[in-house]
Amino acid sequence: VGAAPSTVAVVYAGPISGFGSVIVNGARFSSVGATLRDDDGQSIQLNGLKLGMTVRVSGDVDDSLQQGSASQLELVHGTRGTISAVNTSSASLTVLGQTVLTNAATAYQGAANLAALVVGQAVEVFGAQQADGSLLATLVEVKALSALSLTGVVSGLTATGFQVGALSVSYRPEQVSGTLAEGKRVRVQAALTGLVGNVLTAS
Repeated sequence: VGAAPSTVAVVYAGPISGFGSVIVNGARFSSVGATLRDDDGQSIQLNGLKLGMTVRVSGDVDDSLQQGSASQLELVHGTRGTISAVNTSSASLTVLGQTVLTNAATAYQGAANLAALVVGQAVEVFGAQQADGSLLATLVEVKALSALSLTGVVSGLTATGFQVGALSVSYRPEQVSGTLAEGKRVRVQAALTGLVGNVLTAS
């Protein structure tokens, strides 16, 4: 008689690497009965999720089997904006002043590959922040946008602004949720008209 499975409560965060359930960080989670939403608090549908999207899964998992049951699945939105540069020689693009790196594992929706992307296209980029501040994309999705959204690391912080990569962000203190500080990861939301030149005005 084998030992009873060891099931523990967990929170997994990372890109979706497979379906037939939802696979995150190598663990396969059943999503039956799970609460599905995004980090804007909006309900989402399971069939709207795509490979490479970043999710945060709360539930129980048996580490020995790498199988679990999700109680909550949250879509974590990426950087949403228009492409200002595409560089196929360096396998990169620029969105909201941020350098987005791609590799063979990067998935695409609405475009066949990096070379099919063009300046001015609206995209949402999911991926992992790198030590140099760039974003290694797990998914680049061409899509219509209702707002701009930027994730990155704060530098040059003042009472009314800071830098995220090459972009300047203007904000009012009452717009801040949490505490801003040098080196902290931040998510900035803005209206579609909020980018003027190299300055993004936060909403």
